[in-house]
Amino acid sequence: MLKMIPRVLSMLCVALLGCAASVAQAQSQPQAIGPAQVQEYADAKNEIDNAVRFQAPKYAKALLKQAQDALAAADGARGNQDTVKFTQFTRLARAHAQLAIASSDLAIEAEKLNEANTALQKAKDELSRLAKPN
Repeated sequence: MLKMIPRVLSMLCVALLGCAASVAQAQSQPQAIGPAQVQEYADAKNEIDNAVRFQAPKYAKALLKQAQDALAAADGARGNQDTVKFTQFTRLARAHAQLAIASSDLAIEAEKLNEANTALQKAKDELSRLAKPN
């Protein structure tokens, strides 16, 4: 479990840094919504679906909602033909979905660790009981 924390934190940092870089790039290059942005939107939507499969509604509900809200904002920006906002919100949605997946993964692993610790304590208690003379 503890070995996974650096990997999860690394994933979170990469997702957030990528989102920040993408937002900066999108602000400097306004243009029509093209196939690349539409693909990014589809990828963000798929990432949200993945977050749901990875139990984000149970373990990372707030992050999943942020991802869904950002995707809804991207839809609004698409309707207004605002390429910059569409790109920003799409990338933000994907980053929040990835964060929800990582948070869910961490919470699931923490539950497994707690279960293992409980089982270990029961085994130790049983060994102590058996070691005592009757």
